[in-house]
Amino acid sequence: MNFRKVKDGTGAAFDKIRKNDFIKNVLRVLINGGYLYVLTFINSVLIARTIGPKGQGIVSYANTLGGMAVHLIGGGLDLADRYYVARNKNDLPGILGNTMALFGLYMAAGGLFFLVTFAFNVTFDISGFLLILLIARVPLETIGLQMQGMLLGLTEVSLYNRSKRITGFLYSMFVFIFWISGVISSVLVLLSAFIAYLASFGMMLFALCKRCAIRMNLNAGLFRSMLPYGFKSYIGVLFNYFLLRSDVLMVDYFMGKYQTGLYSTASSLANILLTLTSSVALLLTTRLIELPSEEARFKFENRIICTVSVLMAFVVLAVTVFSGWAIQVFYGMQYKDSAFVFRVLMPGIFCWGLNSIISSYLAVVNQLNITIVASAAAFFFNLVLNYYLIRRFGIVGAGIASSLAYLTDVAIRGIYYFKLYKGCKK
Repeated sequence: MNFRKVKDGTGAAFDKIRKNDFIKNVLRVLINGGYLYVLTFINSVLIARTIGPKGQGIVSYANTLGGMAVHLIGGGLDLADRYYVARNKNDLPGILGNTMALFGLYMAAGGLFFLVTFAFNVTFDISGFLLILLIARVPLETIGLQMQGMLLGLTEVSLYNRSKRITGFLYSMFVFIFWISGVISSVLVLLSAFIAYLASFGMMLFALCKRCAIRMNLNAGLFRSMLPYGFKSYIGVLFNYFLLRSDVLMVDYFMGKYQTGLYSTASSLANILLTLTSSVALLLTTRLIELPSEEARFKFENRIICTVSVLMAFVVLAVTVFSGWAIQVFYGMQYKDSAFVFRVLMPGIFCWGLNSIISSYLAVVNQLNITIVASAAAFFFNLVLNYYLIRRFGIVGAGIASSLAYLTDVAIRGIYYFKLYKGCKK
């Protein structure tokens, strides 16, 4: 073997990576995400061991309700913001002004919602203070996602990472303080999340105002032009989110909070593996928009699909082997059922990772109808499977249903992507 050639080839490969802005930005997002998930994992261990599966189930149930509200009112504008800012940076002042006007409307709607629930004594299986926290957090998280979309459209990766780090660090710090003080509870965990979202929101608003030279303005024409793209994205993302979270609600309905805590632990850990693909997908949309031709887009997209598939396969196989003892060591023997559910979810996680990469291309070429079809089909398939499999196999059935639904989703998108690719090659 000619070691000199190997050394030269390796050096050339690293030099190519060092000069590639897309790869550097992906690595920055990936490293940032890895750091945050280490914090998240430590937090989840502290929380799970302290408040137990039932408390964990309450937190997961509340977060699921809040997340659904965010996706219901978001209107797909986070994706539209990223797309339109990437196309024309000069639209930023109008987009930011429209976004802050929406924030005011969301806050007013949240206050009205609370008054209605209080007046009619509507209950959500959580305490009143938890409900107040969720209502206050939803506008922050919704507009925060839209501001993150603007930062990605501007390719301001460092600011995007900073917003995520602020959220992760403050959340972890407050959880640790409550834990070491011996007062940690489901309410304090969610309070920590609210404070973290508030701080991140303030940082992003300041950074974007600075980028606009504080020239934000209302632009009704721009908002109207963004609505069709945003609405199509919204429908697809909404079905996607329901697909990812409906299993938690159905486990809670059929099995109760204790089993929900076990299942949500496995599901949350499984979703950590999507850091790799989500890091690529976050930046892929902007990169594909910048490419000069459809042929160049397909070439770049195919290279990303092949690379991510190999990496995800390796990661999924590795964690499947070691997950059983790791979950029991870190979380305790009471979470042993979570370990098996985690392994059941792994084929689905691999499929979902590829799904996010293919979806980035479909979003760039405005083929959002197929994402709606794929997401809706997978969501309803998941509901049917969960209905039968949870009642028969418990939380393992929920894991099987999710994996099969994720496979259905990526299969539909993949077939359509291949059809577009063949059409381009003719």
